Amino acid sequence: MELSLGRAGGAATGIILGLVICYILFKRLNNDHKVKSEYDERQRLIRGRSYMFAFYGTVIAEAIMVCLSFSGVFAGLPIPEYVYHVFSMFVGLITLVIHSVWNGAYWGINNNVKRYTITFIVLFIINLIPFTGVIKNGIVMQNGYISNFPFMNFLVIIMMLVLAVTILARKRVDNMDSEREDCL
Repeated sequence: MELSLGRAGGAATGIILGLVICYILFKRLNNDHKVKSEYDERQRLIRGRSYMFAFYGTVIAEAIMVCLSFSGVFAGLPIPEYVYHVFSMFVGLITLVIHSVWNGAYWGINNNVKRYTITFIVLFIINLIPFTGVIKNGIVMQNGYISNFPFMNFLVIIMMLVLAVTILARKRVDNMDSEREDCL
């Protein structure tokens, strides 16, 4: 499926708008109103390893997507080709998140965790909204592809669920560890 200039322009506009919104959000969400989160030395080392694993995760996922593409596996599927490549990016992001959270390097020193949590919940709900059209109209096929399914929103929802589950699991482990220490 080939992107027309109109869709590409719309996607570029959406990405730019998203970056501007992210900039504004980060300034509001951090306690010191800086865009960049601050991390201690231990967190920076862990995050460096997280980025390394995320890079390799993305490269491996993209290599698999290329091989599957060459083999013709995707040819019969009604999913636009860009979704597979975005999926590869999301593999890297999820790898980064899981490694950072699990090793205690997700929240920065200047992050307001409560504000971030509320923002994540709001963004999760916003990403659910496009599914109302799919529920209302059903799946619409156009030129052999599903044309109305919000693939990007679906991937963002999956990523946010993975983030939430990882944070809750890490919190549970931390609580169990502190209860053990209290018993000793």
